[in-house]
Amino acid sequence: MKDVNWREIVEIVGIVSIVGSLLLVATEVRQSNNIANAEIEMNIANEYNTINFERATNAEFAKLYAKMGDPASHLITATEYQQIRGLAWHYLNIYWLAQTANNNGLMSGEQLLTYAEDLDLLLKRQPALQDHFIALSEMYPGMTNMQVFAPVAKLIEVRTDENQ
Repeated sequence: MKDVNWREIVEIVGIVSIVGSLLLVATEVRQSNNIANAEIEMNIANEYNTINFERATNAEFAKLYAKMGDPASHLITATEYQQIRGLAWHYLNIYWLAQTANNNGLMSGEQLLTYAEDLDLLLKRQPALQDHFIALSEMYPGMTNMQVFAPVAKLIEVRTDENQ
């Protein structure tokens, strides 16, 4: 009878140990995902900070940014055109990073929606970027099917309707 009691006790301890180990692993996975999410958010914030720092410290970049906000009123040189294209690529990479993080479960749909809204606002405030984003979407046709790039798809739709 003593053998049976010891065996039952050992089995219970084994089961409790296994459950405890699984809970520990689940906690570590959740913590790892939170760390990855925070790293992504910090990387994206760093990219925005780079652009904002340039605007604040580089007079030529600040002038370019002003022209991007009202391109119809300014002459945009060939060099500035290429700078704007480069900036569009930079923004594309930021939003692509957010979409990729969402696709991999490291960013919530709500967070991704925030980036889509940010892109929509960027395209409205900086209309000189619009043509560049349309051109980039032609290079990457699947881009407009991504949630974060919905504002670009909407812009293309509006432009298509206006041209018909």
